[in-house]
Amino acid sequence: MALRVCTGEAGCGATYAVGLTRCPHCRNTESREDGEPMPKITRHGGPTIAGATVVGGTWTDGDEPDAWPEPEEPAPAAGTGPPAAPERPAEAAPKTAWLEYAESLGVEGAAEMTKKQLIDATAQGAE
Repeated sequence: MALRVCTGEAGCGATYAVGLTRCPHCRNTESREDGEPMPKITRHGGPTIAGATVVGGTWTDGDEPDAWPEPEEPAPAAGTGPPAAPERPAEAAPKTAWLEYAESLGVEGAAEMTKKQLIDATAQGAE
């Protein structure tokens, strides 16, 4: 358990709990930690352990150099690859679905075709 030791001018030397702001014996505010320092976790520095460093998620001696893992290749951003092929509608789908599909395949004159003509014209694009 961590304790504070009073180091005031009077040389009190009393030990008291860490949470207290001053010595309960002499009311002095100067103190030090008793024994070895306790590891602490700070928001900006992370955990502290005397003589240890973090290397790729593992602990090593402070004498060894920090070996950082190679960075991973970033994933390609959405929309940077080739566009996905449109999905062929079911035969029972409305004409508008077939018209959109035909236009996405680049069928010329698709707007003037019947549903049957659209299905026939896009059959070659599906193969």
